[in-house]
Amino acid sequence: MKAGVIGLVDGNFDELESFSETFTQDDTELSRCVEVRQTQVTDSGVPVQTGRVATQKLDEQETVEINDGQISVYETPDVTTLYTEFVSVPGEFVAVSSSSGIFAFDTIGRRTNTNIQRAELDLDSYAESRPESSPWKVGFYGHLGEADNGVVHGTSVLEDSDFGNVLQDAKKNQLGLEFTRDSEVMKITMADSGYVEVYQPSNYDSAEYAEFVVEEVLPHTE
Repeated sequence: MKAGVIGLVDGNFDELESFSETFTQDDTELSRCVEVRQTQVTDSGVPVQTGRVATQKLDEQETVEINDGQISVYETPDVTTLYTEFVSVPGEFVAVSSSSGIFAFDTIGRRTNTNIQRAELDLDSYAESRPESSPWKVGFYGHLGEADNGVVHGTSVLEDSDFGNVLQDAKKNQLGLEFTRDSEVMKITMADSGYVEVYQPSNYDSAEYAEFVVEEVLPHTE
């Protein structure tokens, strides 16, 4: 896993253990489960856990029936199951595969007696920490002018003669950078809503992703 939505942990826990439990909603018994698949410590001493989370939820489904020339419309209970993969540095952050997986923040938070909230990233602050980087994507909004929002792709887009000044001044909600880190060429993208993805190196694993988040991203979260 080398991409995900970051959740910041308010509180502390040393290690997450697998568990499965049932709970009741509107007289219906449901289940939730956390499966820790790997626990390891990186060469730099960062503890990393990876696994999967699933939980059931109760929704209402509209049912339509036709009987003897009459149409009946009513709601019936419908149980669905949510699922996501995760990577975590215990007590620091939990990252889930996509925004549809943020339910896991509550599931893990309940178990560890912590509060896990989706991170907000300061993209300008991160860009400033990498002055040697080459921006290849910038998403912006709230610009006063003909172009009030959009996403620009290219090479060194902040130096573009047409869009450069707009991108420099506007509020940013997406940022893609290319730079060298530990002798490796990194190509990453992130969003102010907490999403971080490593495109290159293509062989980045979950532990390397977790190290990157701890060292590079967490200092620029809000």
